[in-house]
Amino acid sequence: MSKDMTVNDVLANPIFLALIAYVVVMVGLLYLIHPVRMKLVEIVEEMLAEPRWNDEQREYLTNTADHCMSFATGLLLPFGILSIMLDDLLRRDTTSESMRELDADPRAAQIAWRFVLSVAAANPLAALLAFPLFVASLFLRVIMAGRPAKSAWENTLEESALRALGRTYAV
Repeated sequence: MSKDMTVNDVLANPIFLALIAYVVVMVGLLYLIHPVRMKLVEIVEEMLAEPRWNDEQREYLTNTADHCMSFATGLLLPFGILSIMLDDLLRRDTTSESMRELDADPRAAQIAWRFVLSVAAANPLAALLAFPLFVASLFLRVIMAGRPAKSAWENTLEESALRALGRTYAV
């Protein structure tokens, strides 16, 4: 004998309830992050209006704005952080001179912060995985590289955003 499922059976199913909760959380996150994304786009447009940026820098800025709600970038963000940790352990620097110039602009940190928040809202499960890696990378930089904590977290944030974006979209 088979039992017919009723609406109450479906509503009482924990998987169904988890899916509904996930959708509600996602809609709420997207609503909350919208002003952050708009500010990111505004900063990028402001920077692109300046003639001093080369093609590589412009492509990075454009891709950052275009993919700030990317689920795939959220999946790769933890790997970007892991690659930074590996580079720190091996004491190698893989940042191009062009990207150093872009990173020297104070708006780059604002873009990176907004980008990471936006990607985290698009993929909160990946963000939960990336956060402990980010903290571990921060401590590694403070201990191994002797960087001040503020400098270390800003560099880790900017570089992990850059690498995750670069590995997703071949910037």
